[in-house]
Amino acid sequence: FLQKNQKIFEFIQLHIAGNFKGLEAVEEMFNAKTNNTQIVIHGQLSQEQAPKLLKNSHLMIFLRERNAITSAGFPTKFVQSFSNSIPVITNSSSDLDFYLQDGNNCIKVSSISEGGLLDAFLRVNALTNDDYKGLAYNAHQCAVSFFAPKVHSNKLFKFFN
Repeated sequence: FLQKNQKIFEFIQLHIAGNFKGLEAVEEMFNAKTNNTQIVIHGQLSQEQAPKLLKNSHLMIFLRERNAITSAGFPTKFVQSFSNSIPVITNSSSDLDFYLQDGNNCIKVSSISEGGLLDAFLRVNALTNDDYKGLAYNAHQCAVSFFAPKVHSNKLFKFFN
């Protein structure tokens, strides 16, 4: 996560949550466990800890390789992020493309690579405060329009009656 600070993007702090292949390499690369204050590695977070970290963030980086496993379900972390008005830096995976509008409610990564991420970070760095506020607003509107329980409650009510 890119942690919120007083001025958006003046000081970027990257919080890495979860366990994933390559985590040890990330720790070693950034010397994160000892003296790097811009990279904070949390490891696996509890159900209570994750939303707290998310709510204190400007952006969530959500990258998944496209394969049968990631295409089978819908990522709840994406919904949590948008529901909290937090845009994502992401690639195409599962059926996210139905909801993602690059530059409107997210920043899309062209590829999960150093170049793809660098391009996304440069785009984020170029955002004005108004640009960011628009991304956050549109992310939340997407969540309200498609993922809020009341959106589906009428359909369920009609189905069961």
